[in-house]
Amino acid sequence: INGEMPVVFSVSSVREIERAVGLAEEFKLKYMLSGAYQSYQLADYLKSKNATVLLTLSFPQKPAGLEDPEIEPLRALRDRADAPKAAANLYKAGVKFAFTSGTLARPSDYIANAARAIEAGLPKEEALKALTIYPAQIFGVSEQLGSIEKGKIANLIVTSGDLFARDTKVRH
Repeated sequence: INGEMPVVFSVSSVREIERAVGLAEEFKLKYMLSGAYQSYQLADYLKSKNATVLLTLSFPQKPAGLEDPEIEPLRALRDRADAPKAAANLYKAGVKFAFTSGTLARPSDYIANAARAIEAGLPKEEALKALTIYPAQIFGVSEQLGSIEKGKIANLIVTSGDLFARDTKVRH
């Protein structure tokens, strides 16, 4: 509350995002928005507020066991279709963001959903930065983490090809 550390608001919908920003402004808090898969609808607003977004790669899923697909609300269908666009919209608006695994049930979906964000318009280089450099910058540890440089801590992977390609395998 005294402004030394950011408050992280876990949000999903447009309404939750707007409420969190309003609350943070009212109490003069440093803040970050985590989740925020509907942020694609508010990219310019978030830029105007200088918001930082920890964007989930846990995209909305089709409900398991849905007997009749006709009864699924249009809003849920739209969220599922549009969630991968959030990263591109935030990037184009100039919003500071990093990817987070959020509530992913399967770790393999992390890279697969980053690839979906690329397919939805996010430049590949920005996707890689949202996985590496940007989180380190946001959390103030970029002098130690986030890029491959002498003196930094690094966890590396070796793949059979492009990290974001569907058929790429992690070798090491």
